[in-house]
Amino acid sequence: MNINYRSLRKISGLHKTYRFSKALLAAFRGKKMRSRIRTNMQSSVVQLEGWKNLFCGYYDHSPFNPADETLLLVHANNQPAWRQPSPKTPTEILLINWRDKRLIRSLGTTYSWNWQQGARGMWLDCDSVIYNIYDASSNRYLAKVVDSEGRDRALLPIPIQEYDGKSKIFSINYDALRSIRPDYGYRNRYLSKNEFYDNGITSYDIETGKFDVIIDIYELQNDAMMRHNGKIFGVKINHVMSSPDAAFLIFLFRYHVNSRRVTDLYLIDLKTNYWRCLVSDSGTSHCCWAGNSRVLATMNGSKGFGYYFLDIFDGGLVCKWLYSDGHPVFMSDESYITDTYPDQFGIRHLLAVPYEDSGSRTELAAFPEPVFFQGETRCDLHPSLSHSQSFVQVDCAMGHRRSVAVLPNIVRE
Repeated sequence: MNINYRSLRKISGLHKTYRFSKALLAAFRGKKMRSRIRTNMQSSVVQLEGWKNLFCGYYDHSPFNPADETLLLVHANNQPAWRQPSPKTPTEILLINWRDKRLIRSLGTTYSWNWQQGARGMWLDCDSVIYNIYDASSNRYLAKVVDSEGRDRALLPIPIQEYDGKSKIFSINYDALRSIRPDYGYRNRYLSKNEFYDNGITSYDIETGKFDVIIDIYELQNDAMMRHNGKIFGVKINHVMSSPDAAFLIFLFRYHVNSRRVTDLYLIDLKTNYWRCLVSDSGTSHCCWAGNSRVLATMNGSKGFGYYFLDIFDGGLVCKWLYSDGHPVFMSDESYITDTYPDQFGIRHLLAVPYEDSGSRTELAAFPEPVFFQGETRCDLHPSLSHSQSFVQVDCAMGHRRSVAVLPNIVRE
């Protein structure tokens, strides 16, 4: 029987039941395989006593210390791993030695986090870490900067979504995002209708203190409505990514036209603030920069859904691999690393894929997905590379705990 999963989403609760049933069936199908994978992968999985969950977060920033790749920046908490994030449950930002599976120290605590991206904890440099917090006194989300000893360095006036690798952070409205896509938002406060539309991308220069509005949500709405010749609703901005040279931003703008969800991929030139839609209504899901002028994206192209190179200057699209969605990480001009969503056995796969011959891809690892980890509480692998590209880190679920696994990147050996 063919089931239209998209149509099930319109019926409250039914899509969750369907998704859980699929996961349950996969668990029965792959029981022996899942047990074998768990045993084989145990040596590379990091867990710490006193913490139920360790996870790094999103795939767009490496949690490895830039100068010492044995040090890893992680999130840790004791929230039941299959439950939605709670603003009453603290999450610690920890510095760990993944080789020794040893806690170095806690760098701070936050109540603003989610399973997909944590608190956006990331390295600013070899000795500085930034992450998001909720400040109850001002009823705002802010970004906190600490050094690797856990000493406070700065409290920034906006929460971080992206860092350009130089001096600027970029922010989005996490309240608005939470209202539309709670997977990536925070639950510490509720916003008014007016606040919902006080939305866009803002920047803050850590060195100069300069604050700018890069783009407003109304500009994007008007641009999209002109293309669709009608009203849109349920708008949100997500997944802001800076180019390696800090010259451009890309981001996803998502909304609904009637009952259909639309995703547009946008580009902003940070020198001129000129922006434009790179790919309209393409179902773009995940991206990574492949140098300063190309983007590797999972999207619908002329050949179907897959991995496409997109030239940001001429808009040229080149299909590299027709395959299901994943989180790509650029490795070199020859290959990239990506992951998969659970297969028919409930297994997620970590792959190294050459650009010119996707059929010769290498499986680096595979991890089981527990039955109760569904939807907002799923555990995507979200792979990331160490700075030398010698190691690959993933978030994984072992039993009903979230863990971090670090693997040798055999493709680079």
